[in-house]
Amino acid sequence: MTDEVIIRREGAAGFLSLNRPGAIHALTLPMVHAMSTALLEWRDDPAVKAVIIDHAEGRGFCSGGDIAFLRNSALNDGGTSGRKFFHDEYQLNHLIFTYEKPVVAFMDGITMGGGVGISQPARFHVATENTRYAMPETGIGLFPDVGGGWYLSRLPGRIGQFLALTGARRCPGRSQRADRPRARAGPGPLRPGRHPAPGEDRGQCGRDCQAFCIRSL
Repeated sequence: MTDEVIIRREGAAGFLSLNRPGAIHALTLPMVHAMSTALLEWRDDPAVKAVIIDHAEGRGFCSGGDIAFLRNSALNDGGTSGRKFFHDEYQLNHLIFTYEKPVVAFMDGITMGGGVGISQPARFHVATENTRYAMPETGIGLFPDVGGGWYLSRLPGRIGQFLALTGARRCPGRSQRADRPRARAGPGPLRPGRHPAPGEDRGQCGRDCQAFCIRSL
């Protein structure tokens, strides 16, 4: 287990709080494994009714994957450990997306790359006035992964293509209707929205709720 994710129970909710503030909670392989293990344990625990994903402290929710680790993998082990990271990270993304219990992700502050991958698959998303959302993978020669190709392509017009190619950041204060959060915390009332339940038609859900840059996978 790792202290980079604080795993706890409060009443009927299980909490996964990212705890790597010095790196804006960039994901490591131990963090991915800790989150997956907790989710699998809670999945069959009747006392856990919902799961909350947030961050413990610092100025962002999650800045993405640990780029320094991936670079070291490319230089030192031919990318073997890097490929293991991506494999296990994508499994975590899929687990969140197909989770039968409600998962709520609080995307307070920087939410980019891998941070999108652990928040967009959640059934509910909460953005704040501090949220800074982006899929900047093209800047390092990658593609919008963690399901980015699925949900960016489903945005209206060509905004998804723009975000995918440029890695531009989206902020709630400047958002258009297409990319507003499903729920927004901060000044003013909270406006809840929903993510499609497993098996539900996602196109219909997209017409029913406001999206802050979409669904994943």
